[in-house]
Amino acid sequence: MQMKLWPVVALAATVCVAARADVPNFPLDFAPTSAVMNAFESAVAHRRADSLVGKMTLDEKLQFIHSEYAMSAVPGGGAGYIQGVPRLGIPDLNMVDSATGSGSTSQTSTTFPATIALAASWDRRLSSDFGKQVAIELRAQGFGMGLGGGTNLAREPRGGRLFEYLGEDPVLAGEMLAERTDGTQSQKVIATIKHYAGNEQEHNRGGGNSQIDERTLREIYLLPFEIAARRAQPGSVMCSYNRLNGAYACENSHLLNDVLKNDWRFEGQVQSDWGATHSTANAINAGLDEEEDVGSTVYLTPAALKQAIANGSVSTARLDDMVRRKLYVMIRTGVMDDPAKGGGTINFAAANAFVQAVAEQSMVLLKNDNNQLPLSAGSLSRIAVIGGHADAAVLTGGGSGNTRDPVTGSFAGCGGLTFGTSTGCSWWTNPWLKLDTPIVAAIRALAPSAQVSFAGNSDQQNPFRTYTQQEIEQAAALASHSDVAVVVVAQPAGEDFGDLQSLSLANPSN
Repeated sequence: MQMKLWPVVALAATVCVAARADVPNFPLDFAPTSAVMNAFESAVAHRRADSLVGKMTLDEKLQFIHSEYAMSAVPGGGAGYIQGVPRLGIPDLNMVDSATGSGSTSQTSTTFPATIALAASWDRRLSSDFGKQVAIELRAQGFGMGLGGGTNLAREPRGGRLFEYLGEDPVLAGEMLAERTDGTQSQKVIATIKHYAGNEQEHNRGGGNSQIDERTLREIYLLPFEIAARRAQPGSVMCSYNRLNGAYACENSHLLNDVLKNDWRFEGQVQSDWGATHSTANAINAGLDEEEDVGSTVYLTPAALKQAIANGSVSTARLDDMVRRKLYVMIRTGVMDDPAKGGGTINFAAANAFVQAVAEQSMVLLKNDNNQLPLSAGSLSRIAVIGGHADAAVLTGGGSGNTRDPVTGSFAGCGGLTFGTSTGCSWWTNPWLKLDTPIVAAIRALAPSAQVSFAGNSDQQNPFRTYTQQEIEQAAALASHSDVAVVVVAQPAGEDFGDLQSLSLANPSN
């Protein structure tokens, strides 16, 4: 039988977008967004923070600049925890990863679309609502700080964490991040923007040295951070793992002091990424305000700070500034007086409806030969669905940008996923998001009169194994006997597993 030639229909939810005539214009505008405090309110918050610092003991200050627990022991399945000062009415602060929803390892969470897809919508209000809806779930789980504001640029399209960033255009990324930050902080959850700066790759992220001239740095790599920092005033900026022009980002005085705190007048705090600090006095004097603990080598412990103050390498004035910035942020965002308590009820049905709306508005039609889309269910008798485990689940991005519990009941562990030179998921325990209605079932519901058949790898223990020649021939035969073929492709990517080795879908099972 002669094989049919199929028109090309392409849909993409995660794309690097370019300026078009039919999308909104994004002027370079540093005007504050709606949730930012006015000058009077800010001044009141500063005075209150000053007063609290003046009442704190040295030990109370020192516990305020270092995460109390190693990441694996944070209450509620979070990422970091700052112990408060009850006698002064300062609450504890629990933080969690939140790129695509709460990353709690012990609480049920909604999985939101990848933020690179959100950027493809070009919709400021949608980004604000995205930040708001994520924050609502964080507060219900007891988290007062979200770590989801990733905005490193897609300059290298093989980057392992691009799914949780906002595309390659610095203005678009900055505008969308400002709105997301505003939405998050409107719900009394502190927002973090990250990873500052020049952290556009996963491979050797802890040892790499990004060498960027000043003009390129300011106009491209720093611009999205500047837009978000000036317009939305996030509570925190997270410095990255890499070196920038020779100095580690978390002890880079030009990056943290000269640019962020002086040029941009940033009044919040600088926190380290987990394990991104390499010194005590050098990092503090370069502008680092808080260290996050990975349970191994740490530098901003109370003992280390006491020694640094005693030998004069860190001043008490600088310590007070570190604590004051944290208190100011807590006051300004409402976390001080109305902290997240946890135990709240999450409306998962409403959240899932919002998630679907975001996904629909984020989709981009790349090509539509002969106007094949939208498909007419009534005119189709046989539909082939091929690949990508479309019969069971959908692959999500991994690492701290993932909602890790629960993601699926379909696949065992990491199921043969390969990232660069590493195999296995490590602390990203399961990358499969089980849908209430998998793709095949959804198509059957939309086209009840058609015969919908699936061809693909059904090996749930090793979902990314290479297809056999027989399976490839079976899929081709199914397509040739169908009115239309819907082909689902996937490519695993995530934190800690390096960057993609190529942009090709070399493995037929992908």
